Amino acid sequence: MRYYRIDQLRFTLAIMIVALHGGFLKDTSPDLAYFINNGLFRIAVPIFFIISGFFYFSMNHQKKIKWSKKLATIYMTWSVIYSYFWFDFSHPISVRNFLYVINGYHHLWFVPALLYSAFFVVFINKFRVNKFVTIFLLFSMGFILQHAVFNDYIDIDNVNG
Repeated sequence: MRYYRIDQLRFTLAIMIVALHGGFLKDTSPDLAYFINNGLFRIAVPIFFIISGFFYFSMNHQKKIKWSKKLATIYMTWSVIYSYFWFDFSHPISVRNFLYVINGYHHLWFVPALLYSAFFVVFINKFRVNKFVTIFLLFSMGFILQHAVFNDYIDIDNVNG
C-alpha cells in the first residue's frame, strides 16, 4: 500500500536535509540561514524517524527481522566503505574505533539509531515495560548524551586508547 502524502512529505524532508547540509542561504543572508537551517530544517530527521516507526509498527514479526537484517547489511557495507576515513589503523582495538562502529561515522549515525530504536520497540513490547517510564528513560539518556557531547565531556574525534 502506498501512502502518497507520506511520500510527498519524505520528498520535502529530503530537500530540507540537502539544503541543511548545503548551507542554504549561508552566503546571502547568514541570519535567515541560521534560523532556517538550525530551526525549520532540523525537524526533518525526527520526522523521518517517526515515519520509519509508523512503517515498522505495521510490519509483522518476519518482516521486522528481514528489515533489521537489510538495514544492518546496509550499515555494515557503508561502514566498511567509510572505514578508510575513520578507522585508526595504528590502534585497531581502541575506544574511538569502537564508538564509531556502534554509533556510525558522521552521517551514518541514522542507520544504527534506527536499529537501536527498533530493538527498544521490540524490548518494550515483549516485556511490557511501562511506556511512560521508557519514554522518560530514553529522553533522559538522549539528553545526557547530547549534553555531554556538546559540552565536550565526550569528544568522539579525540578519544584515545
